[in-house]
Parts: sequence; structure tokens; C-alpha cells
Amino acid sequence: MCKFYVYSGLICTEGEFWKDQRSLVHKWLRDMGMIKFGIKRELMQNRIMEGIDLCIQEIEKLQSHKINPLNILMDTVGNIVNDFVFGMKYEWNSDTWKYLKHLQEEGVKLVGIHASANFLPILRFLPSNRRNMEFILTGKAATHKLYDAIVDNCERALDTSTEYRDCILKRFLLEKRDREQSHDELGKNCSREQLNHLLADMFGASLDTTLCTLRWYLLLIAIHHECQDKIYEEMRNYGIRERYLTDDIESLPYLKASIAESMRLKTVVPCGIPHGNTQQHTTLDGYFIPKNSMILPLQYAIHMNENLWPQPQTFNPNRFIDEDGKFFTSPNFIPFQTGKRMCLGEELAKMFLNLFAANILLNFNIKLGQDKDELDLSGICGLALSPPEYCLIFEKR
Repeated sequence: MCKFYVYSGLICTEGEFWKDQRSLVHKWLRDMGMIKFGIKRELMQNRIMEGIDLCIQEIEKLQSHKINPLNILMDTVGNIVNDFVFGMKYEWNSDTWKYLKHLQEEGVKLVGIHASANFLPILRFLPSNRRNMEFILTGKAATHKLYDAIVDNCERALDTSTEYRDCILKRFLLEKRDREQSHDELGKNCSREQLNHLLADMFGASLDTTLCTLRWYLLLIAIHHECQDKIYEEMRNYGIRERYLTDDIESLPYLKASIAESMRLKTVVPCGIPHGNTQQHTTLDGYFIPKNSMILPLQYAIHMNENLWPQPQTFNPNRFIDEDGKFFTSPNFIPFQTGKRMCLGEELAKMFLNLFAANILLNFNIKLGQDKDELDLSGICGLALSPPEYCLIFEKR
């Protein structure tokens, strides 16, 4: 059993504090455009497309060559996330951005590898775990120092009525001021410490899961070239020639199905986010679960259950196409988790994935740059399930 504590941020919090912060972030994302229809959605879509257009331009420079798309995807997806979270972007070759990428890449690996210490705390005293924890904590302190400078710049812009791009940071600071001016007791939830942790949670969770999903998708679609051809034909038949926007998504069921199947087959967060029953003892399917137990939802097991998904190890987008040729999802498909702590950015993530996948496939024919047998498709376990390093060849259509 474990004892639960209230930390800062969003992922590792609970109770009324968590409800307050989650509600705020959800409201902010919707106000920024995370909705199914409307002008705000178009504005959010345009911000994503700025990064996608740049991604396509960078790939064009290297077309017909064998390339690992990781760095291009990391830079473009990372700056889209920076834009939404901080209201700013980095130059790809800046030392600060290189450092943040390094912390993100290594931190995600180490957190996943040493998750066993959550269940056996004594493991944290092992020399290797102590060194890795020191790296994580040192990186956290350095990151928060960088965040402090970004927050100060945003505060100065608000003080001088300087225009500052809409983002989570700006929304948080405005909420903090409103609560302070109205003497709202919830103002205590908007501390600088909470802001830094919230920014880190939003940036880290958004970047890592989206990046891993896109990398898996491009790899799988290169391996299964017949699916790629079918998606391209679907877009051409619908009349999409140069640029895909989310208004077209309902007319592209096979595109949606291919993305869903990639997310099922390669569940990037196999164990989901830890939950806990804090109130009382309970039972589930005959199993006794004591109060204050940590519960990990094993999403991978659900997505690989052969009773729910015939031949689960096979990539087959038709699982998500009904008899009428329309896209549908099963209640057993839970890449964004389920329950009260399911991903609050689900709609934004779908917009990301649809726009990236469609526009890349509309512009390029993608082939494997190496023999499939050279690849270990079981993935690399960290906080998220990453694909192996691989090379692709992008040929301009």
C-alpha cells in the first residue's frame, strides 16, 4: 500500500486541488480552440499548421535520402507545444532548446526505467538509481529556472499591456490576478511553484506522447505501404490536393482508422497514469483492493486482448471501419485512458495527429530506409513506449 500526497502540477496531485487545476486547464484549452467546431478551433488549427508547414519544408530538403525523422519531428512538435504552453518558440539550434530536448529525452527514459522505486522505495538507495534521480532533480531545478525567466517576461507584457500570444502561461497569470483581486481563497492554488510544475507537466506530457505516436505511425505506415496508398487515394478522391485541414476529417474514415490502429497496436503509455483508491477498501472482479492502494490501468493488455481484437498483433485499420464504410471506435479502445483522469487534451491530440499524418502523406510517399527485419518493433520502454531508431525515405508526390 502507499500513502498519497498532494504535490504540485497536475499529474501528481489529487483531491480538491487537482479538481481546481484540471478544471482551469480544460477551460483554457477550450477557450484556445480545443473544441469540435468554430472560429477558435480554426485559430488553434492554424497554429498547428505553422509547425506542420515547417516540418514539410525541412523534409523536402532531405527528400529521397534516408533520414531519421526524429529530430525534425521533435523540433516541430516541440515548438508547437511551446507555443501553446509558453506562448513562445525556440530557434532549433539555440543552446536552450537543445538543453531542454536533452532533459526531456533523458528524463522520460529514466522516470520510466526507475518506476519500480514507486513500489519498492528502498530501491532509490541503489547507486545507479541515486545518480539517475540526481540527474532528474538537477534537470528539474534548471528547467524551473528557465521557466522563471519566461514567466517574468510574460508578467511584464501583461503589466505593460503588451500583446502576448494566448497560451497556458498567460491564462494562469490572468487567473492568478483575478483571484488575488477578488480575494478568492483559491488564489493559494496559483503559486509560482504550482505554475512551474504545471508548465512542466503540460509540456512534457504533450510532447512525449504526441512525438512517440507520430513516430510509430510513420514507421507503421511505411511498413504497410498498401495502407498508405489507400489513404492517399482517399484524400485525392475527396478533392484534397495541396493542404489538409480538419474540416475534411469526417470524409476520410480510413485516415482516422489508420491512426487509431497505430495507437492501439503501439500503446505509447502502456500502463496509463497511476490511480489510487483513497477512500475505502473495495473489490474488483473478485480481487480485494485495500484502501490507499496504487492502481495502474494496463491499457496495453486491453489493446492486445485477442478476445476483443482478433489477431491483435496485426496492423489492420479496418478494425475501425463499420459495414457502411464509416469510422467508429470500440469502448475497448482507450489510448487516452478512461475515467476522471483521462487525458484532458484528447481533442487537441487528435487534431495534432490528424493534421500531421494527413499533410505528410499528402506530400510524400514514405518508404522504409532499411530492412524491416533490422527493426525491433517491440519498442523501447521508458515513461512512454518509443519506437526503435529507424530511417525513412520521403519522396515528394
